[in-house]
Amino acid sequence: MKNTTIRDVAREAGVSVATVSYVLNGREDQKITEQTRKKVMQIVNLLNYTPNRSAQMLATNRSRNVTLRFGNQDGLFKLASAAFFAGVLSKRLALSGYRLLYMPEAPPEKLDNTDALICCSMSGEDFHSWGDANFMPLVAVGFFVDEPLFFQVALDLKKLKSAADAFFSGEPYTYVRPAEPNLREHRRVLEFFPNAAFISDLGQIASISGNIVTANPALFSSFPEAMHYDGHVGPGLDAIVKCIELAVNRVDVKEHAVLV
Repeated sequence: MKNTTIRDVAREAGVSVATVSYVLNGREDQKITEQTRKKVMQIVNLLNYTPNRSAQMLATNRSRNVTLRFGNQDGLFKLASAAFFAGVLSKRLALSGYRLLYMPEAPPEKLDNTDALICCSMSGEDFHSWGDANFMPLVAVGFFVDEPLFFQVALDLKKLKSAADAFFSGEPYTYVRPAEPNLREHRRVLEFFPNAAFISDLGQIASISGNIVTANPALFSSFPEAMHYDGHVGPGLDAIVKCIELAVNRVDVKEHAVLV
């Protein structure tokens, strides 16, 4: 793999080589917007551009910590889902030598002593706010963002629909899942499951009847007779760890979006 150059950074950021140089050298005599500065620094991080030997040495200083951050977790089912995911992810990361740091709900802020940030169940705006505050590898889990350079891992809804269609043999059914704060992901779900039920509190359970499919293990006990789709859990955790390692080690790959 060829070394990343300042021209590569400029091309990905959509700016001139001079602009990249000005940003990296902290030039204040040039009119560069804060948005452009943040964009350049994100690309520098994502491409692992190291303009000098000191930066290269700093790049090898890893904490082996990974921070997990959720968006708005109002509602019992969101909390249950977050707790389940944090538990299984912690165990999987430990197998690869990482420690999981769970961060309670809080506004975007700069993180220290962590190699990567996993963002779950949050709006695209919140995701980018965390990216602006932290020039480190970010992985979006459970939703997609409009920036292809970030690693993203989400449920393969087409595969889920095919499995549910076969299971119910053409009979109507309802896909049940926790409420989704990410509007883009909410719309993606409705494209495959127009009658999907998004649960945010206990009172909604009684109103859902008939054939049900859910892919969230935190909801299995609440819908014991439903089709429980969980084949994606293990591969999903593996994909997250792989994305973290690729991002932390700045491995150049063409595809950053993963469906499981």
